Amino acid sequence: MKIIHFLVLLFCFCFSDVTSQLTITGYSTFAIGAETKLYKNLSGEFRIYTNEILDETNMEVQFYHGFKSTKYHQIRIGAGINGNLFLGEVYSLQVPLQLHIFPFQDFKRLAFVIEFAPQWTNGNVLGTDTLILRNLWGVRYSFGGE
Repeated sequence: MKIIHFLVLLFCFCFSDVTSQLTITGYSTFAIGAETKLYKNLSGEFRIYTNEILDETNMEVQFYHGFKSTKYHQIRIGAGINGNLFLGEVYSLQVPLQLHIFPFQDFKRLAFVIEFAPQWTNGNVLGTDTLILRNLWGVRYSFGGE
């Protein structure tokens, strides 16, 4: 039954707006993210950490608000959860702050991403409720759209 919930969630996330631009990001921690714009400055990202077997894989759902983009960068802030959707467990809550750096002024489809996120883990992960500061960096490419 948990697999059905996961597939329904994934289907709704991936096909909610077929005219939206799709963005793929490879992160430094063996994570791959797929993101789509949901409404104006609001976007959603689904990440999967690929360094585990599938039924033990950590997954994240993040929602971001993007501030006005400048010529070479954009700042975004968001909220999200991390867990294992196959087991129905939530491991942590995050409030990520991202910086997108556009190295080529005329080619904004390619960006470098730096993320810092306070992450509150529940007692199941580290034994006690803990606040940590997580960081990620990666490369992002946008297909279609702007």
